[in-house]
Amino acid sequence: MSFITECTTMPTAAPRRVRSHRGSITVTLAAYDGGVDALAGIIRETLIVTAVLCFPVLVVATSIGTFIAVLQAATQVQEQTLTLLPKMLAVGAMVALFGAFGLGLCGSLFTDAIRMLPQIVRAAP
Repeated sequence: MSFITECTTMPTAAPRRVRSHRGSITVTLAAYDGGVDALAGIIRETLIVTAVLCFPVLVVATSIGTFIAVLQAATQVQEQTLTLLPKMLAVGAMVALFGAFGLGLCGSLFTDAIRMLPQIVRAAP
């Protein structure tokens, strides 16, 4: 069963962009010819997925931390648990709300990495 719905071909040196639909998750992957290019493509996609998963959580934690710091400066209350607890609750809520999306994205990346293994280990002609 193939999830690939669209593929545009470019010259052999450049990657092809492939749009993959998995449930409600749409991922754009680069299809590479093989060898080092395929490995570099998987590493690039891994970094993109890592950024997509970490960035929203980091933004929420940073904004909550900044708000609490301003509140502490205004009230002159310097309690350590006052900064830690709201950040922990916000990050926990983000993981609970978007955890299924993250697992789906990681599963998609894993499936694509396993599918590309023959291309990665293929010897150059």
